[in-house]
Amino acid sequence: MRRRDRQLSDKATLELLRQGTWGVLSLAGEEAYGVPVNYVLDDAGECPDIFFHCAQEGKKLEYIRKNPSVCLCVVSKAEVLGEKFSTDYASVMVMARAEIVRDEQERLRILRLFGRRFTPCSLEEIDAYIAPRNARTCLVRLRPLELSGKAYNA
Repeated sequence: MRRRDRQLSDKATLELLRQGTWGVLSLAGEEAYGVPVNYVLDDAGECPDIFFHCAQEGKKLEYIRKNPSVCLCVVSKAEVLGEKFSTDYASVMVMARAEIVRDEQERLRILRLFGRRFTPCSLEEIDAYIAPRNARTCLVRLRPLELSGKAYNA
C-alpha cells in the first residue's frame, strides 16, 4: 500500500468486512472480469472465510475453475467532497483462493448464514425458502490470503 498513513489496523479491516454486504469480485481468465456479489462471513477463526452464492454455471465459475486466485473489493463508504478536492472513503481488499462448496451439510449451514444475515425471518422460514432453491444454487468459499483496509476521513 502506497499511502501507509491511510492503512487500517487488522481489527478495523475485519470490522469493515463484517459490516459490508456486497463487494466486487475480480477474476482473471481470458479477459479481466469483475462482478458484484453479496457475501457473508463465517466468523469462526482468526481470519474468517467469505462466502457468496451464484448460479450453477456461468462466467464466474468458469474463471474460478481455471484460476482460483481472486480479489474481493468491499467499499463501505465513499463520498466525494468536491470543495475539498478529496473523498471520504473506507474499503477492504481481500486476496483469496476460491473453492466451490460441495458438502451438503456445509451448504445448508452457509445458506442459513445468508438467511440470518439478510432477512428477519425465522430459521424455519429460511429453511423453507432454501429447500426448493438449494439444488440450483452454487456456493463459493473465499479463503483469504491477504486482507488490507484503507480509509480517509477528509
